[in-house]
Amino acid sequence: NPGLPTPWPLDIVIINMINTALLTGHLVITFLFLLSRFDVNFRCGGDRNNEAALHFKTLFREDRDTTVFNSFLNKEWGQEEQRCFSPFQKGRSFQLQFVITKKGYKVTVDNKPFYEYSHRIPLERVNILQVVGAVELKKIEIFKDSSTSRSASPESK
Repeated sequence: NPGLPTPWPLDIVIINMINTALLTGHLVITFLFLLSRFDVNFRCGGDRNNEAALHFKTLFREDRDTTVFNSFLNKEWGQEEQRCFSPFQKGRSFQLQFVITKKGYKVTVDNKPFYEYSHRIPLERVNILQVVGAVELKKIEIFKDSSTSRSASPESK
């Protein structure tokens, strides 16, 4: 979790300022190549102690791979939601999408539904997209309309 020490080095920290308030219908697409593990954070400020509207973390364990969803609010982690399955494979590229809805974030991996996470922090407070971990980030695109095709011009990279 951001703000907590980790027992392994996090190789990459990428911070992408979001130039406009996220709204319902926005689509955030990342294209990544996974080396070992990664987190994606929708943050309210760039400091690691600032709130995180969505903390998305992959864990590769011997017994099972897990994906964790949570929020960091009022200097505390909320109730963690886990998906005891991970569609991610080390050494493979993938497309990770976050569609912003009225209720929360619809997460898809390679255009397949993966998880829906409810809002715990108002969207208008989110201004940082952070990717942390042993990944190779190929591209970040933010579209105002989730029906926009991938070939359209992104609002922010």
